Amino acid sequence: MSQMRARRESIVRDERTLGDVVRNKRLRRGLEQNDVARLAGIDVAAVRCVEQDTGTLEGVRAVLTALRIPYRDRDTSYPARDR
Repeated sequence: MSQMRARRESIVRDERTLGDVVRNKRLRRGLEQNDVARLAGIDVAAVRCVEQDTGTLEGVRAVLTALRIPYRDRDTSYPARDR
């Protein structure tokens, strides 16, 4: 954890956006954005963009997979389901 945080992050009670869901999951797991970036294989700026709902599709997929948040879109789904 960063010792020099400018502000304390907190869990949002009303998850209105995907960014809120991602941020809450990260905080509940005790992870920093740099931890998620490392797990997802992307840079911290990309994680920040996902949490601010401005991330690319590739960034969103990487973060959701790293945090094990199930998703489905036209191209892929995680976790994969048997058909």
